[in-house]
Amino acid sequence: MTNILFILGFIIFSISSVYFYFTQKKESGFNTAFLVSFVTIASYTLMWQGNFVAESAAGQPIFWTRWLFYAISCSLLMLEIAKVKGITGA
Repeated sequence: MTNILFILGFIIFSISSVYFYFTQKKESGFNTAFLVSFVTIASYTLMWQGNFVAESAAGQPIFWTRWLFYAISCSLLMLEIAKVKGITGA
């Protein structure tokens, strides 16, 4: 069942990546939506393949790469929010 969810996530984010890539306005520069979708594709691929998985004490898989990709995706989304809101500098 878990593999089916990973494959579905991969398919959904692949479609969204293609959509965001081709609907990007040329003058807007950095395509954050595409990058977030693409990073998520990488995450689902690694989880589906079972690479970089740790086990909890109860034997459940811990997909620690997903947390890494969450950090990357959230950073990109915050960058996009700052750009939309016109916030510069830190």
